Amino acid sequence: MLNQIILIGRLGDDPESHTSGGKHRVRLSIATDRKWTAEDGTKKEDTQWHRVTVWGKQADACANYLGKGRLVNVIGRMQYSKYVKEGVTHYSSEVIADSVKFLDRPPEKDNSRPARDEKPYGRDERPDDQPWPQDDGPDRGPDRDPPPRRDERSEGRRDDRGDRRDRDRDRR
Repeated sequence: MLNQIILIGRLGDDPESHTSGGKHRVRLSIATDRKWTAEDGTKKEDTQWHRVTVWGKQADACANYLGKGRLVNVIGRMQYSKYVKEGVTHYSSEVIADSVKFLDRPPEKDNSRPARDEKPYGRDERPDDQPWPQDDGPDRGPDRDPPPRRDERSEGRRDDRGDRRDRDRDRR
């Protein structure tokens, strides 16, 4: 039997922190969406809201670093419960998180980095004063040839073992 839920979505509100029985607990409200095209060709979208409870150290991290609009990956289990209030039976469901991963960066205070909704510059759109990530090595750079393809590197290359095998074969 398996009871596992995997969610990737955005927080609809800031985390709600609580202490219960000496343990720290955080409640998250996560929105997931689904987009599709109906048979008549119209585009449709559906948003589902999920209540997620996080306990312990993960709850501390969520309370300290998450906020409304942040993108998260939650892995956990579904828990159903029922309670009676004023003679009426109510049912509820929630996800109990085993792990919460933060999938985006928090918004920066200054404007030196892109906002969370903006995409950073792409490979062909970098500013002129920014180096390419691979420009750090001595044999690479913007004015040098790119590294050879894998099949070109392997041609004509010999390791020490191959040289010894050739010598041993020649001695026989």
